[in-house]
Amino acid sequence: MKPTAIVVNVTRAEIIDEDALYRALVGKTIAGAALDVWYRYPREAGPTLPSRRPSHEPPSVLMTPHVSGWTEGMLAARAKLTAENIARPARGEPPLNLPQAVRARYSTARTRPPSTSIVVPVM
Repeated sequence: MKPTAIVVNVTRAEIIDEDALYRALVGKTIAGAALDVWYRYPREAGPTLPSRRPSHEPPSVLMTPHVSGWTEGMLAARAKLTAENIARPARGEPPLNLPQAVRARYSTARTRPPSTSIVVPVM
């Protein structure tokens, strides 16, 4: 890669070799990295560094834990969608955003349940 290259990874961390990326950043073989992925995610309470290497320390690195799509109103929209996907099966409807093949199987396998109320707080 050129020394002016900036690596951008918004898929999965493992696509790029962690050690090679760290060496390239520290050795300034590349200009920087924007990573919306972590190599390590928390498995229990407490802090977890994003990588086995201090890849987050060079000033030429921007790291986010796979949340680069954060926008104004995103939390409210996510809460509304979650609440709707909880309520839909109670009404005998499939959850939103199902792939078409799954949606077809869902609709033939489900029958409308007795009248049920589900109260879910929405932000």
